[in-house]
Amino acid sequence: MIIQWLLETWTIIKLSAPWLLIGFFCAGVIHVVLPTGFIKKHLKVPGFYSVLKASIFGIPLPLCSCSVIPVGVSLKKQGASKGATASFFVSTPEIGIDSFLLSFFLLGPAFAIIRVIATIFSALGVGVLIDHFAERGGDTTEHDDDEHESCCNETRTNSNTDMQSHFFYKLKQKIKEIFHFAYVEIFDDIAVVLSLGFLGAGLVSVFIPDNLFMDLNLNPIMMMIIMLIAALPIYVCATSSTPLVAALLAKGLNPGAAIVFLLAGPATNITTMLTILRELGKRELVIYLSIIIMVSMLFGIFINQSADLIGVVDYLNPGNDSTSHDHMHSIPGLLLFIMLSISLIKKLVNYIKKESNGDETCCS
Repeated sequence: MIIQWLLETWTIIKLSAPWLLIGFFCAGVIHVVLPTGFIKKHLKVPGFYSVLKASIFGIPLPLCSCSVIPVGVSLKKQGASKGATASFFVSTPEIGIDSFLLSFFLLGPAFAIIRVIATIFSALGVGVLIDHFAERGGDTTEHDDDEHESCCNETRTNSNTDMQSHFFYKLKQKIKEIFHFAYVEIFDDIAVVLSLGFLGAGLVSVFIPDNLFMDLNLNPIMMMIIMLIAALPIYVCATSSTPLVAALLAKGLNPGAAIVFLLAGPATNITTMLTILRELGKRELVIYLSIIIMVSMLFGIFINQSADLIGVVDYLNPGNDSTSHDHMHSIPGLLLFIMLSISLIKKLVNYIKKESNGDETCCS
C-alpha cells in the first residue's frame, strides 16, 4: 500500500509540475513588474476603487495565507485603507497565478474561472462593507520612499556603448530577480505545504474508497458546511490544496463542497484571523468572516447546480491523461521533485541549526 501511495503521489506531482513551474515563473515576472511599492500607492484612499484595485492586485500574487500576512500588514502601515487591506488579505491567498494554472489543468477551465470570479466577489464584498460600516483607519500620510528611483539619481551615460552595457546589466539583474523570487523565495515559502498537499492527494487516491461520499449519502449543503468548518481554522495553501481537492473530487466529493474548501481555507486560519483582529478590529473581523462564508456557500450552491452544464464533471479525475502524456510530464515532474527535496533539506538543516544554537544559548 505504501508503494501504491508513493506511485499515486508521483503521478499527481508529474501532472502538476509543468503548470506549477510555469506559474512560479509568471509570479516572478509579476513580482518584478508589479512591486509592492506600486501597489501601496493605489490603496490609500478608502472607497470602492481602492478595494477593487486591492482585489485585482492580489489575485496573481502567489502568496499563501501565511506569507500574505507581513505584506498585508505592511500595506496597512503604509496608509492603505482598511477595506483595501482586507480585500488584499482575501484575494491574495485564495488564488494566484500558480494555483490558477493548476486548477485549470486538474479541475478544469470552468472550475478555475469560477474560482477567480468567486475570489473577486469575496474580496470586493469584504472591502466595500468594511470601508462602509467600520470606522476608518489607516495612516493617510504620503510615503514617497518607493519613488527613490528618480531619473536625477541615475548616472548619465555619454555613449551608446555605455547605455547598451547598462541596459543589458539591468536586464540580467531583472532576470536573476525573476528566477530567484520564483524558484527560491516563493518556492521555499510553500515547499512544505505543497509537499503535504501532494502526499495528502496520494493518500486520498489510495486509501479512500471510490464510493465513500456516495455511501455517506450526505446532503450536498451539509457536505459544504462540513468542508467549511474544516477549512476555517486550519492553514491551507491555495496551491497545495488544489491536488488534494482534485483527489477528493475523484472520490465523489460534490464540486460545491470542493469550491467552499478552496475559497474559505486559504483566506481564513487562526493566524490570519488574529492578524485581522489586531490590525483592523473586531467588527472588521466579523465582516471578513461573514462575507467569505456567504460567498463560498453561494458559489458552492451555484457550482453544484450547474456542474454538468459548465463541464466540471469532465475533470473529476486528477489522473485523467497520465498515460497519454507520461513522458512529457516526467521531466518537469522530476525537476519539481528535486526542487522540493532541496528546499525541504534546506529547511531541515536550518531547523537543526536553530535548535542547536538554542541549546548552546541555554547552556551558556
